[in-house]
Amino acid sequence: MEVRSKACRPLCALGMLLAAGCSGGGKPSIPPPNAPVTAQQPPLTIARNAPPPAPTVTQFAAGGPLRRVPAANFMDGSTISIHISTSPGTDPANPNDLPTSPSAVDGSLTNSEGKHAAVDGNEPSNVTIPNSSVIVEELTDDDPDDNDAPDVSPTVQEIEVLRPAADEYTLHVKGLERGVYDLEIYGVGPDSNASHVSLETVPAYPGSLFEPHMVCMREPSFEFDIDHGGLEPPHGAFSFAQPLTPEVRLPSEEKVLGLVIYYDPAIAPSSFRAFLDGKDESSRFHVKAGELELVRVPVSPGERRLSISAKNQSGQTAEQDFHIQH
Repeated sequence: MEVRSKACRPLCALGMLLAAGCSGGGKPSIPPPNAPVTAQQPPLTIARNAPPPAPTVTQFAAGGPLRRVPAANFMDGSTISIHISTSPGTDPANPNDLPTSPSAVDGSLTNSEGKHAAVDGNEPSNVTIPNSSVIVEELTDDDPDDNDAPDVSPTVQEIEVLRPAADEYTLHVKGLERGVYDLEIYGVGPDSNASHVSLETVPAYPGSLFEPHMVCMREPSFEFDIDHGGLEPPHGAFSFAQPLTPEVRLPSEEKVLGLVIYYDPAIAPSSFRAFLDGKDESSRFHVKAGELELVRVPVSPGERRLSISAKNQSGQTAEQDFHIQH
């Protein structure tokens, strides 16, 4: 069974979808927690000023065929909601590049038991986290008047877990083709208290991997936060969700290193330093304890070295060097 499906909806609807985030007002949509329903419609040419048809959506869910769940099961309205969308058009850091491919990335969520809610799986059995679901939709532009415009088909991926268990979760966004994507992560508690992380135009390329680790706590109250990145230097002042190894090999077409850094709550912000081949690049970073940041570091062809350091509140120094082959 193919995970992706195409929806005949004009590109103007994409802005409405992304602006809505999680279906209005910053709150995530909550799809039924069971499994797959595929609504398919034949290809349709979109006429200007005509109301858009409903999108074709592929949904996978853990626990068997999709059923209506009694309202009593939704008394705890907590949810984890993750939205990954390719960005139509060009990478703003490289304005001469080709448009982003709709299949530039795939996302998956894993809990501490190794259960998944995975976009990159082709079978419903890959959605095994209890009360989880995966929705993938592709938006196509069939406007015959757009002959001079690039043919772009943005993709929106949504991973949701209803009533998530107190657990540790890892998100993987795997680069398949060269492009950029937008990411939003929501955690909403039973009393509607919410946490929200948003990154825009994250660079991706074949083999790139974005990996933040997150924790969901239920006692004494619901909390959902990013805890650290997948690359952790000693002493805990910061960690990295991308890249995940000190040795970085960038495609020759890339003009920047997309660095996603998590600043630990224990960091001493004024101690932060970043140097690229000895040149101070610290001003590119906006250090805020407990937050995640995407930093684009321009790199020229050849071998480069990026050195990052900071102290924690105890005065210990964390250091990380990246050796960049470009």
